[in-house]
Amino acid sequence: MIPTEVPWAGDASMDAHTLAQMVDPGRLPTAEQTHIIEAPTSPLLVVAGAGAGKTETMSMRVLWLVAHQGFAPDTILGLTFTRKAAAELGTRLRQRLDTMAEHIPALTEAGYPTSLTYNSFAQRIVAEHGQWIGVESGFRTLGQAGAVQMMHDIVSSFPSDIAPDRSISSLVSNALSLAGHLAEHDYTVEGARLAFDEFSQSLREIGKPTSDLKKILEAHDLRYELLDLVDAFQKRKREEGVLDYSDQILLATQIVTSSPEVVRDLRNEYQAVLLDEFQDTSVIQMKMLSTIFRDHPVTAVGDPNQAIYGWRGASAASLESFLNHFDTSAQHLPEQTLTLSTAWRNDQRILSVANVISRPLRDHSTNAKSPVLTPRPGAGSGSVEVSYGVDRESQVEAIADFIEQHRRPQGSSITTSAVLCRRRKDFLEIDRALRSRDIPTQIIGVGGLLDLPAVADIRAALEVSVDVDASPSLMRLLTSLDIGTSDLRLLGEWARHLASQDSSELHPPTFLLDAVDTPPPPQWSPREGAPCFTQAAHDRVTILGQRLRALRAGSGRGIVEAVERAITIMGITEDILADPLNNGGREALDAFVDIASSYENDAPDPTLQSFLAWLSVAETEERGLEGPQADLRSDAVHIMTIHGAKGLEWDTVAVCSLDDGVFPKHSSPTSRHWRETPAPANGWLTSPTELPDPLRGDCDELPLFDPELGNGRTPQASFNKWVNSVYREKLGAHHEREERRLAYVALTRARSALFLTGSWIDYATQPKQPSRYLMEPLESLRRWVRDAFTGDISALNFLGNPTDDELRELARSLDRAVIEEPSEEEIRKRLEAEEQVTFPPLPGRSRQLLSEAAKRVKERIRELDTDRDVLDELAQITGHPLVTDVIALVEERRLKEESPRLTISTHRLPATTVSRLFDDKQTFAQTLRRPLPSEPSEAAALGTIVHAWIERQLRQTTGELWDEPALGITALSRQQKERFETIAKNFSSLALPGRVKTVEHPFALDIAGISVQGRIDAVFQDNDGDTVIDWKTGRSPHVGMDPAQLRSYVTQLRLYQMAWAEYTGVDVDTVRAQLVFLEEGSVWTLSDLEERAGITSEDLGTQMKGRLTPA
Repeated sequence: MIPTEVPWAGDASMDAHTLAQMVDPGRLPTAEQTHIIEAPTSPLLVVAGAGAGKTETMSMRVLWLVAHQGFAPDTILGLTFTRKAAAELGTRLRQRLDTMAEHIPALTEAGYPTSLTYNSFAQRIVAEHGQWIGVESGFRTLGQAGAVQMMHDIVSSFPSDIAPDRSISSLVSNALSLAGHLAEHDYTVEGARLAFDEFSQSLREIGKPTSDLKKILEAHDLRYELLDLVDAFQKRKREEGVLDYSDQILLATQIVTSSPEVVRDLRNEYQAVLLDEFQDTSVIQMKMLSTIFRDHPVTAVGDPNQAIYGWRGASAASLESFLNHFDTSAQHLPEQTLTLSTAWRNDQRILSVANVISRPLRDHSTNAKSPVLTPRPGAGSGSVEVSYGVDRESQVEAIADFIEQHRRPQGSSITTSAVLCRRRKDFLEIDRALRSRDIPTQIIGVGGLLDLPAVADIRAALEVSVDVDASPSLMRLLTSLDIGTSDLRLLGEWARHLASQDSSELHPPTFLLDAVDTPPPPQWSPREGAPCFTQAAHDRVTILGQRLRALRAGSGRGIVEAVERAITIMGITEDILADPLNNGGREALDAFVDIASSYENDAPDPTLQSFLAWLSVAETEERGLEGPQADLRSDAVHIMTIHGAKGLEWDTVAVCSLDDGVFPKHSSPTSRHWRETPAPANGWLTSPTELPDPLRGDCDELPLFDPELGNGRTPQASFNKWVNSVYREKLGAHHEREERRLAYVALTRARSALFLTGSWIDYATQPKQPSRYLMEPLESLRRWVRDAFTGDISALNFLGNPTDDELRELARSLDRAVIEEPSEEEIRKRLEAEEQVTFPPLPGRSRQLLSEAAKRVKERIRELDTDRDVLDELAQITGHPLVTDVIALVEERRLKEESPRLTISTHRLPATTVSRLFDDKQTFAQTLRRPLPSEPSEAAALGTIVHAWIERQLRQTTGELWDEPALGITALSRQQKERFETIAKNFSSLALPGRVKTVEHPFALDIAGISVQGRIDAVFQDNDGDTVIDWKTGRSPHVGMDPAQLRSYVTQLRLYQMAWAEYTGVDVDTVRAQLVFLEEGSVWTLSDLEERAGITSEDLGTQMKGRLTPA
């Protein structure tokens, strides 16, 4: 043990192996890891392959910096991209340092490193040093939801007409995307306007815009118009004192580039720095970090092969240029760039094909070549299977076969599996195929969630409730009614008929919703001989219209309440509960409510319209938006995008739709053979949301935009020729490398089994060639097999030393992996078969099972002894949980049919139900027989929050220990927050009747042999005795109030009065009772209420005994 007489200053004997023996004797570092752990403290770049143990290595380097070099732990900073990763890094470092402190007591009180996200670090700089550039420290952070809300408000009320052919949600998405790109490349709006002007001028000087030049200028003109929205967005943020994440990085960069004092302070505070996932940093992040930590002990770690976030501003050149930015030495040493190549995750065959995919990326790199991955000691052979079928159906079935084959018990759990997709369009087909085999699934991500039928239906209903012109959403709801095409066409004609009646215009605006609100009568026909509107269609459309009107009647509510009302009103929950396949609908709706709640909490003054716009952004963005983090179910197959899979791993992984044009994704009209050069790309040329490459901060690493103007009849003709024959080809090659990185991420998610699949016939009419990311691995496996036939020892070992028969079978399976391209005639027949769809669609598996079950029930009913009562029959059936529910339903039905008198055996009643006993015995009995939860409402939520808040105030005055805060205030809408503020103000000014005696007092009052149970909100005591009080957030008694409500108030106070009298042993007449209506600040005594209700002071016990008979 190290003595503790002096402060710890490091010990040269503390090398990597010694430290590993201290903290984790079973895990000694490899030679590569040792070199990194013990590397000098000059700027260091670590290029780590996928699954190569970078987090473990970085944590051990921190221990070495502390134990060997003498750095104080609390002067070390670790930065990464996600809060989850930052928390995991911080936890691991604290645990390791605590273990090391057991051997080095001097470190016991030495503190811990700081672990933050890059954005959090920037936010801290702005908060602590913002005064250098005139930014106050009291700013609020504007999250993604808040940004969408704000931009939605701006676009909706913008004075000029920007891109009238684009929807509001599209403009919101476009403007926010451009705003992000500007910030990531260190542009202010003014600076961008100047740069845009210069760039536009340089293009217009070429000549009259034609062909490609015209398209490029049109996109740039829209980009310039979007800049007006970005400008308004920036001004609104300043007015409201908020900063979004892009602002934080941009302002932090301005601070550190203009203030050497701040840089000095930060370098003194953080004397060693770790930069994780450095391949995902942007130009502006590179500038900020290198300004602060240039020539400082910095270790950056990343994998250029996993740089997949270029679409959100990350620069793939970050690793390549790291030393140029962080080390001002004239010459950089080879030992300043080290690698981690041992893959601790993947088995051998998976590593082999991953290395094949990444080879072109390594060839393209110069300073930061990703290493060739090598297998861990004892790694298994693993398996890689390839299948390229004729169509989507065969592909989906092949995926289901593969998953089913590899799902097997693994101890007390089951092997983990995932299906990774380049596009969300594939989710539902794969989900249905797996569930039809009783394999549980979980679709991950907001974008995928929106495609699930239950969520899509609710979203459509919400769209219709706020937009009468949301015809696509209304059509979704109509097509789910199982009415025929003739009825749908007639509904459209009826809508035109209604419009013409209300207008003198020749072509008046027509709203399909009008036809749903007032559907045509049965047998209506627009003209003689035309089809008639059916009775079934009339009945179903009428129900839909009623539901939609009920939704619109609830406008103005909070977002969560609106979503929950839609779920209830549209009957979605009942449909889900009736589904025998349990298709995850309930979980999907719960996740959707969580997303609505997250948006409502994050957005200032959220509206349902802005929430729906935010969902549209999620839908149009293939990679989805961040939402609440879903817990991954270990028993389910996870279906998700490849972008969402980064950082995760599974035992078994299938990668689907490996078709050229889909993955790699490109918009070329023809699919390319995998050996051909990549398809050309448009990139920024036609995308107004992206910065032109020449204006980007990393333009030196991008294809050079240097048009040739002297190689045609005119300069513009020469320009167009150069764009098509040269520049778009370069953009295509650059884009393909981005897609290849995504493929590398997909392949390296699998531990032991990998399946690569696609199909000739996708959604297009032309066949798609197999992707290069399927064919390159396949050809690699074929080469291994050919080498094995020649007796190559390494090939035989790689393939698991198969027998000759096994080797021949493997060769045959690889030869059969890609079926022959179907002929034009076969494709035509298949497409024709797909076009011959039945509408309404034929029943799916769930409805088939329901129909079969209903048929069996009918047969069973016919077999029953009809002379016996059904309840007697049910009494003979035991052991099934549904029996109790059926009995309750039968009794409820009989309750409606029989006389009002009913005997119910019960021994206790909630106090809140007693008033119903006096008003409507039948309803009371039905409620008691089959209680149902009340529909959630924002008013009820406010009442709950108010009661919790008042309880906290009163308990503090009594001196009781009460540390629980009154939660939920921040989740209220603006209107409800204003109500809460009024209530709080009125409560503070109330003349309360004495001191607080008790709060939330539970009671159980025996009346007529029945235990009536409840809680008294508060009891106060003064010289005249005790007063029981009940707080109310609704309106006080007024002219026109429902008499039943007044009687309910009287009954409630009488119960509380009796309960407190019994509890304290005093006469009931000595206990006073009051209702306090907080929003109006009015107090009503029991006698006041009795007088208003016209009720005599009859004893409550006597009244109840007349209604209840003891059991």
